[in-house]
Amino acid sequence: MPGNLFKSTNSGGSWSPKLLAVTVNTLLIDPDNPNIVYAGCGHSDGTEVPLYKSTDGGSTWRKSYAGMPGEPVRYGIWGSSANDLFVLKHTGSVPKGGEDDKAILRFNGRIWRDVNIGVSAPLYGIWGKNESDVFAVGEAGTIMHYNGLGWSAMSSGTEVDLFGVAGSALGSVYAVGRSGTILRYAKGAWTPVDSGTYKDLNAVWSTSDGAHVVTAGAYGTIVHT
Repeated sequence: MPGNLFKSTNSGGSWSPKLLAVTVNTLLIDPDNPNIVYAGCGHSDGTEVPLYKSTDGGSTWRKSYAGMPGEPVRYGIWGSSANDLFVLKHTGSVPKGGEDDKAILRFNGRIWRDVNIGVSAPLYGIWGKNESDVFAVGEAGTIMHYNGLGWSAMSSGTEVDLFGVAGSALGSVYAVGRSGTILRYAKGAWTPVDSGTYKDLNAVWSTSDGAHVVTAGAYGTIVHT
């Protein structure tokens, strides 16, 4: 079922539709210009338009995927600027995690290119502290880290699917997933955090200082840690 994108300008008091009749999986707002917004779209049967771009805060949108290799579902997007974007994808290979799932798309301001990450598993969420400290999470507890030179696998200590990742530039990084899973990365290791729920958690957000972390998931679940 298609999902719509809504926007609030009064702290959630009211909402207005901005992108209709598409399945929006993830959003990226340019940290240098909040009027520039990217929407990654897709579903299990694929999608006609995998990426939209708005330059007026979501009032209007245009297709923005020229040059992207293949026609996969887009799951996650993050960037340090409009000229440095990472996009996660799943090509629909059967079983999941085939050879085609070993790449992340990267945009340098001019062209999109496939970057081989060395691990074959669909990735669903991506976030970075900066352009050389980026985390991506996905199926069966997969966590990948980019250090500015290349991607490497991290030990998550779990085999559940992970759907979201976020943190703060000064604090810890959090990954969330199935059955209420929350993982915290600090001092070089991922450790579990009690969420108090067994419902799937799909997204996570942190204040810039890391003092407050909020996760959201199935059946209206919201967890504040």
